[in-house]
Amino acid sequence: MKYRYVLTRDDSKNKLTISEFARGVDEHLSIMGSREVDGEAIQAALSQGKMAVVDILRTHGMYPPEHVAMDMVDLVNQLYGPNREEVKEGYVDEIDVIVEEVFKAEEVDESDDDDVDDDMPEEDILESDDLDLGDSSDDSADSADDNDDDSDDDVLD
Repeated sequence: MKYRYVLTRDDSKNKLTISEFARGVDEHLSIMGSREVDGEAIQAALSQGKMAVVDILRTHGMYPPEHVAMDMVDLVNQLYGPNREEVKEGYVDEIDVIVEEVFKAEEVDESDDDDVDDDMPEEDILESDDLDLGDSSDDSADSADDNDDDSDDDVLD
């Protein structure tokens, strides 16, 4: 199920209506529930911070996940903010928020990879000249030759 939360500000009643819809496999929206919140309570919560608004938006019957609730708070800010005359209604689709979170996480992962190289001091980076790339088979041959030379000396003495 995909959920959509529609928020509508009604200035004549000084109420915010929150409606929860569920979208099934057939993409048809069905209303799951609706409730009204006092506009003054919303404005008081806005002055106390995002979590106060989330607390007002959530109930036992309507409990959007935190990432969706935070987008709903942003929408409430638009509905009750300085441009309130321009916006009277809006919605938050749960699936859109999830997809947005995934893209943000991928961007952070990519930027973290770039930062790792930048944080390493230059003196800690090995140059190709610093690496001993000698063939180990040559070393063993040299040591065998050294041993042979010693044995020849013993015979001559």
